[in-house]
Order: sequence, then C-alpha cells, then structure tokens
Amino acid sequence: MRNLDRNKRKVYVCEVYQGGDRNKQKLYHEPIELYENWQEMSTSAEFMNIGLETFDYARIKTSKNHAQYYHLGDRLYIKVTPPETHDEFCKTADYEVYQNPIVTLNECSVVLRKLSGRHTNNIY
Repeated sequence: MRNLDRNKRKVYVCEVYQGGDRNKQKLYHEPIELYENWQEMSTSAEFMNIGLETFDYARIKTSKNHAQYYHLGDRLYIKVTPPETHDEFCKTADYEVYQNPIVTLNECSVVLRKLSGRHTNNIY
C-alpha cells in the first residue's frame, strides 16, 4: 500500500478517555479529522502475517508523526460521518483500533477491527 497524498481519505478518530467510563462503558473524546490512507485487508497474505480473519479488518498506513493519534480501543469513523452533536459513546463509529500502532523507520501501521455486525454498547 502506497502512502500518497492523492490516496488519502477523510477519517475521524475518537480517542478513548483514560480511566473514564460510565456504567462500565468507555467514553470518547470528540472526533479529530485526519486524512489517511486506509485499505480493507482482504488478502491471504494478511491472514498469514497477522493471523486474523481478514474481512473484518482494515489497515491504515500513515506517517510516523500521526502515530500519536492512534491508541488501542480508539474508535474511528471511516465509511460514515460522525453525528452533528458529539456522542460520548461513539455508537455510530464503524471501526476500532485493534492493535497498538506499529511504528517503523518511515511509517506507522494501524490495524482496525470493524464494529458493524456486533453490539457496540457493551451492555448485557
């Protein structure tokens, strides 16, 4: 995956509050708008490298300067836009950071897990 400016698309990142929850639900900061190069993971090579089922995951390749915006458990709006008023639970977000960002010499790689198709409120 190339990290070209022409391939970058709008992404909104909601950082999880550290130690802040309400009724055992995670709370999130307001979304930050970024332009990133992301791609759904759909090859068998990704399955062999990461050991995951690939159709529920995506990967962001970005510069190492943007690694500060991604943390384990953060939620992202990739294929949908965030609501007009801030939702503290980010219920309509469609992806979540699945692994800690992998920072190499020139770039950062972030693995995301799709949230659609499962109950995202964590209330049972």
